[in-house]
Amino acid sequence: MTMRTTPEALSNITVVELAQDVAGPYCGRLLSAHGARVIKVEPPDRGDSSRYLLPVDPQDGLNSSGMFAWLNANKESIALDIDDAEDKSHILNICREADVLILDHSDALKPALAIEIMHKLNPGLIICNISYFGQSGPYQNFAGNDALCTALSGLAFGIGEAGGPPTLPSGYGPQIIAGVTATIAIMTALIGGGEGIKGDVIDLSVLESTLILNETGAIARSYEMDSIPQRFGVNRFPPTYPMGVFKCADGWVGVTALTPGQWRALCELLDMQEYGNDPQYFASIDRFIKADQLEPALARGLLKWTARELVETGQERRIPLALVPTPHELLSMPEIIERGALSTISLSSGKQFQAPGIPFILQRTPANGSGPAPGLDQHRGRILDNLVTASDVLTHDNKYLPAKPQPLDGFRIVDLSKGWSGPLAARYCADLGAEVIKVEDCRYPDWWRGWEATQSWVDERAYEKMPSFNSMNRNKLGITLDLTTNAGKQLLESLVKDADAVIENYTSTVLPKLGLDYRALKKINPDIVMISMPAHGVSSPWSHHRAYGSTVEQASGLPHLNGRKDWPPTQQHVALGDAVAGVNAAAALLIALFHKQRSGEGQFIDLSQVECLLPLGAHGMIDYSLNKSTWPRLGSRHQRHVPHGIYPCEGEESWIAITCITDANWKCLANMIAPKNLESDEKFINRQQRKENEDELDNVISKWTSRFGADELMNLLQAANVPAAVVRSTQNLVDDAQLQARGFFEWGRGVHRDLVLYPLCPFTRNGHRHNVRWPAPMLGEHNEIVLKDKLGLSDAEIEKLITDKIIGTVPILSG
Repeated sequence: MTMRTTPEALSNITVVELAQDVAGPYCGRLLSAHGARVIKVEPPDRGDSSRYLLPVDPQDGLNSSGMFAWLNANKESIALDIDDAEDKSHILNICREADVLILDHSDALKPALAIEIMHKLNPGLIICNISYFGQSGPYQNFAGNDALCTALSGLAFGIGEAGGPPTLPSGYGPQIIAGVTATIAIMTALIGGGEGIKGDVIDLSVLESTLILNETGAIARSYEMDSIPQRFGVNRFPPTYPMGVFKCADGWVGVTALTPGQWRALCELLDMQEYGNDPQYFASIDRFIKADQLEPALARGLLKWTARELVETGQERRIPLALVPTPHELLSMPEIIERGALSTISLSSGKQFQAPGIPFILQRTPANGSGPAPGLDQHRGRILDNLVTASDVLTHDNKYLPAKPQPLDGFRIVDLSKGWSGPLAARYCADLGAEVIKVEDCRYPDWWRGWEATQSWVDERAYEKMPSFNSMNRNKLGITLDLTTNAGKQLLESLVKDADAVIENYTSTVLPKLGLDYRALKKINPDIVMISMPAHGVSSPWSHHRAYGSTVEQASGLPHLNGRKDWPPTQQHVALGDAVAGVNAAAALLIALFHKQRSGEGQFIDLSQVECLLPLGAHGMIDYSLNKSTWPRLGSRHQRHVPHGIYPCEGEESWIAITCITDANWKCLANMIAPKNLESDEKFINRQQRKENEDELDNVISKWTSRFGADELMNLLQAANVPAAVVRSTQNLVDDAQLQARGFFEWGRGVHRDLVLYPLCPFTRNGHRHNVRWPAPMLGEHNEIVLKDKLGLSDAEIEKLITDKIIGTVPILSG
């Protein structure tokens, strides 16, 4: 175990958590794990709604939810009613000396907690309001939940059989991602507050946070509006094949073969040389088109291997293969246990279980994700006895400066990463004002500039035209350096000498071979913060494994929790691992930078992309550890709630998600469908009867929903107190009324297009979004600006670097 040598990163930070359910409490969990004091204010009698979330211990009562215990370990609980005068006074006094207030109001702030009142009491208080759809726009007062956010974000649309309905993933993924995003927003505000800046007001939307999973698809599809989106089948991901979960001799294995070399190596491994040597299968899109021809041979070859033997042998040949463990297997895997990737959580009864830990290790100030869950109102005496009341102190004088437009202004970050995960973390920093210098190599530019390195790709400058690259790298400066040369390494070292942080997402062997790992860079800059984020983490025996976002999702075990029980373990049809790791990396980096701001100390951050996905499957892991139960795979249905699913609407590929969480929701829906008899029908009279007759009920609902357009029906149902949402495809996200009203997408200047679509930060600060200041850099675009103006090189030195091909602006093709 890593020993703590300094105070925790967030020691002396006090957080008041008035948020319920998952998003706000998960943010509070991350802050608490890093040393913040989190005071959880719960409603009397029933407490936080997450006290009733599945999975639960079989015992009844307020303290049986494993999800609640995991989300709220080590927090202090007090039960207060905001509508009671005395309790309201207690809440205001608790907030008086706090640093952060986390709310989850779905409408405007309650008068008792109005911003003006809170900031008069405490001008420096950071207020983060997390709601499903944000504090403005046509969906502002819609009922929300995780299922509806997966529907509206485009995530659900791609999951399912070709020709069948889309499928909702299980669990609380959107809220988990929103909780990490809220941590980014809060840490940014805390860093900005280091210079006496008044408290920020943050408006964070769960829907917009979830869109990080699909924003690259939305951008690309926005230029192809004439095509009709569709599903291609379970674990079929255009334009790549094979990319999915397959049966092997003793379990399941994840396969991703993207490049021609990976495909040939896979075919050799499985004795399929005739396919590996056949030119008609060289290109990934050609294999995808012919997948039905290839899959029988592929399945036969995989069944000859055990999963672990196949993964270890395949990885030796640089094939991105992964184990696909069940929640039970995850809890006992040596690679998970040895990294300390699990937390030990205690219910109030004393019963303990295992759950996902904190997915990144700050080596100087490591987190503690283990601990006991609070009982309702357990810490009332401790909290009230130490309370500073209004009679004890005068109201703060508001001597704070106006909030900085760019809270990370003055920080320099060197971005060595490629693809999605690392560049996304760096993009958050760039959007929030940090100077981010992206370093590429002309021989190996960022692979999101294009996979096919051909002469025509160079001649047509296609490497400057990829929409996803341009979005992921906006607001950054871009240079090129050949880091295999002494000159290139020395220039990078000069950049690092005056930098605050370095981000990289290579496998763990790359930078040590170059002499540019943390140990080497720390000698140049002892106070540097460096984050490394290989798929399994630096300290894992699998740190060298080749991986993509699909591989990370496979290795997290998440596919065992999604889809129907008669399907293979089912992936979510986006490179889930990349985006979720990028959001977590940004949060980790900002926590470390905040510690550095206060203490002057840098440190190394060891992040596992696989572990970043474990919280999205926490419900399955907790269920097995707590109850020895296997989470059921129900497709779009729910263990408790019924009806709960996706239903057809008028038109091609037009669908709506309907989720009746309460009996009141069901009564409203029943009265809309058949006012005279559906609610009183004995087959649907209560939740148990509806569950027993769920097939028939779904047929009744489907016949009714098919008469309406999806958007029309969503508005009708939401107005009638029925939680419902259109199942968007990535192609029509840009037309969503809520996203348009809130300015989530921005059309801005591009490199080779007059207008480029940019998704913006999923929260506003003080009523404003962080905009795109300039487009992504062309290859080596800022070589002279960075090397001359920041490092002081002369024109002659720059010219020699160009001549020696240390720097450049055009990709260099091998061979």
